[in-house]
Amino acid sequence: MYKDYQLVSAAWMYIEPNTSFVSLWGDSTLVDYRGKVLYTAASSACEKAYERGYRLLTVDASPMSAPILKKQGFHCLATCYEYQSPR
Repeated sequence: MYKDYQLVSAAWMYIEPNTSFVSLWGDSTLVDYRGKVLYTAASSACEKAYERGYRLLTVDASPMSAPILKKQGFHCLATCYEYQSPR
């Protein structure tokens, strides 16, 4: 999303064909623009996917993003933990 020709928030959504899954990726907003519903606008694209029959959303939600998704009615079904190989 742009504000006065400056990129202030970016995200992309991937729809996995022939499945029930939609993924929301890379949503990031500049500090000065947080709290101004930009993430909400990006995640509302997932609602449109729901209307098209996609029922499951995967998102690597940060502690800042999770409450926004919850407020929009999304429910956390599982969590993911990242591990790094010791080698």
